Amino acid sequence: MTRTMAVIAVLVLVLGTCAAQDLETSASGRAQVGGPGMAEAWLQNPAFLGLYSADGAAGSGWRHSAAGMFECSGDVELRTISWSGYPAGSSWGVGAGWTDVLRMSEIGLGFGTKLGKGLACGLNYQRIDVDIAGVGDSDVFDLGIAGTLNTGDQTGKATWGIVARDVTDEVQTTYDIGMALDYGRWTLAFDLEDITDENDMVFQIGGRTSFGKRGEWTVAAGFDDGDPTAGLIYNARPSRGAGSWKLGVVWHEGDEGASDSWLIGASTVWGG
Repeated sequence: MTRTMAVIAVLVLVLGTCAAQDLETSASGRAQVGGPGMAEAWLQNPAFLGLYSADGAAGSGWRHSAAGMFECSGDVELRTISWSGYPAGSSWGVGAGWTDVLRMSEIGLGFGTKLGKGLACGLNYQRIDVDIAGVGDSDVFDLGIAGTLNTGDQTGKATWGIVARDVTDEVQTTYDIGMALDYGRWTLAFDLEDITDENDMVFQIGGRTSFGKRGEWTVAAGFDDGDPTAGLIYNARPSRGAGSWKLGVVWHEGDEGASDSWLIGASTVWGG
């Protein structure tokens, strides 16, 4: 690999790692491959666009989710917004988003569909623009699969995901795996990114729980490749899927001497 291609490969990895659009997964160590937020699924694992649609309630119209985050203090300069949706009663979903971080930005879209009971696959496309002399822009495709696991307990649910990043090897093909477990008001998740260590293997782990009279508050914490993360999120309508919205603040410790990152974000679900 040439030095230019190596630079691009590292930047693409940084972009995928930093581009958490969901407050809860961002605060939980950025563990997203095995259980991303609905809005960010198009990027983190597009298979979940199909998995989430298959779990949706029958109704009319579309169910939508949108999320965004902004770094108000730190060195990453993250700005990101995403949307996803699926028709009520369907087995497929779509999503799109934009992210700007450091000296690069991306815009893309994704599609996911159910394959069978508790199994789905998905594909996304990302146009990555890099503002560095001598480094060209890239067109990247990711392929993901995801599924649910039977926990033997009606109050618990486990999901898993596998993503092949840059499947056309435009820059560097890598592989990510992840898993998430929901049990009552608790969620635990972990990811292992770049499992073949093509560039730099990253381990991410985190958890979160809700509290308050209506479960309207969520506190989350985790580790992103050894660096701690944490966040506090307020859900204005926790008992409702459609019509709910969340606001929160997330903290990430700076990596290798970089400044700590403070982010604010919001998300909402409506329709369907």
